[in-house]
Amino acid sequence: MSKKLLDVLKNGLAKLKEQVKAWKNDILDCLAKKQPVCDDDEHWLDNEANLVEEITILNLLDQASDYERGMKRLNSQQKSLVEKLKGLGSGIKNLVSSKKRKRPEVCIKKPQEDKQPKAPVFTKKENTTMKQKVEIMDWHHAQVLSLLNTADESGASSYLAAAEKEVSDSLSYLQRLGVLQSQNTMAINELVDFTLEHVLYDDGSEEDIFNVIKERQNAEQDKEMNGGDDGGDGDVVDEKPSWKEALAAASILWRYVVDTDEPFACKLETVLANFGRQTHLEVFDCMEMTTITDYFPSQSSPYL
Repeated sequence: MSKKLLDVLKNGLAKLKEQVKAWKNDILDCLAKKQPVCDDDEHWLDNEANLVEEITILNLLDQASDYERGMKRLNSQQKSLVEKLKGLGSGIKNLVSSKKRKRPEVCIKKPQEDKQPKAPVFTKKENTTMKQKVEIMDWHHAQVLSLLNTADESGASSYLAAAEKEVSDSLSYLQRLGVLQSQNTMAINELVDFTLEHVLYDDGSEEDIFNVIKERQNAEQDKEMNGGDDGGDGDVVDEKPSWKEALAAASILWRYVVDTDEPFACKLETVLANFGRQTHLEVFDCMEMTTITDYFPSQSSPYL
């Protein structure tokens, strides 16, 4: 008995699929021809035209061990859908009133002028609130859209021209402020491969360049340690340790106390860490920006 009922439901589902397919094709044809359809037809196409719920119910009943037991697990809405499928499958028309729409008829929408919102009216002279401002902006936006939708080609082109002019004026204003540039003064290849850097130095080997830079670094370090050339030849200058030597001494002390679990060791470790960080900062502050032309004269490249 249950197998016969399932066959009836499957037959009803097949008929319902054919009806929905025919109804859906009618609406889609209207949409393809750019003919207006009413809101009810659009709602039916988005919701009732989907037969997922009917297919799910039929699968549940088919997989159930007993048809009656499967029916008891359904809610009232699902049971009404089962009765609908049973009526279609057995050939009985109008057995149960279905919540699904009948074959949709194409609705003709009213002209756009009937749905245009009216301008908001304010009777009292008072400062506008945020809600009133939003209402005014919505009305103005609706008026502009209605004009764009109902205007002919010449009118639409005039609105587009006005919009382009407004955008152009805004860009010109930003350009006058300096936010935008009229054009890029450098191409991308010039930015990536700068022309002034195309300088080849043929005189001198890599060893000569290294020696010159090393001599300059040693001279700068000697100048820092000796305090400059202000003193005379007879002045006795106490040579202080370089920052490298100071950091080496701090490293030795840190390695000595790192394994010592005493309060003084923790304090000394913190002091040494601060000393190393401060020393590095002082060295970086004393550095000067230099270029290769500080050590070698500039020569024009034969490839330029």
